Amino acid sequence: MMVFIQEGDLRHPSQKIIPEPVPKNTQPTYVDYHVQLPPRSLREFSFWVARHLDHAQFIAPAHWVKSHHQAAQRLVQRYEQHLGGTKI
Repeated sequence: MMVFIQEGDLRHPSQKIIPEPVPKNTQPTYVDYHVQLPPRSLREFSFWVARHLDHAQFIAPAHWVKSHHQAAQRLVQRYEQHLGGTKI
């Protein structure tokens, strides 16, 4: 997924991609992907982030972080119910 993000220089006009600082000839293990979106885009962008589950994370704004966190908690609860309450 990271290569896909890195090769998309102009996927969104306001995006900013910041790779992890690493030594030469070494692949980064993460990239910071910054994009400014209007509030109406939260739902669509959240679906994109959710497709990558634990490989992506909202860090701002706070209401997006909270919304994604709540969705992740509901997902954990669903799996715990399915597994008979066994903690993952």
